[in-house]
Amino acid sequence: MSNAASEDDVKKALGIESWRNLSKDGVMQLVTMMPELSKDVALKIAEQFPDFKLLVTQTLDAVGDQLKAAFTSNDKSQKRAQKAFQRAQEAYIRELDKDLTVEERRELYDRILDVAREVSAKDDQNKQFGLKVLTVAGSTIVAVLLAAVAFVGGRGKLSA
Repeated sequence: MSNAASEDDVKKALGIESWRNLSKDGVMQLVTMMPELSKDVALKIAEQFPDFKLLVTQTLDAVGDQLKAAFTSNDKSQKRAQKAFQRAQEAYIRELDKDLTVEERRELYDRILDVAREVSAKDDQNKQFGLKVLTVAGSTIVAVLLAAVAFVGGRGKLSA
């Protein structure tokens, strides 16, 4: 969205005909677009919302809810995977108590090491997921705050 975009261009980008049709997801998309808009267009759009502060607050709340849901879901998945890995390792370790050939014992050790590697890989994936979610959320929050500052700053200049 360029600085020359009009209010109608923004509505088209959001897939709406009227600001009344703006969904919660649309609000998030709109707020992230605001810093890219010309000040005049951003102010015209913001004026469509009598309580822009409430809009920004609701957007930040929605981001927080999405973060919480993502981390809760990821945590459950991580715990299930860890439990499965633990059961596999325990089963292999129990097998070591049996009368095994050197080759069978070596195969079990390899399986135990494979499970340990899988646990480590899952942990790395979990950390990458957390970093990605926080990066996206941080970008959204910064965009929301920039939009709010631009709106408040623009209003102040208009009334001066």
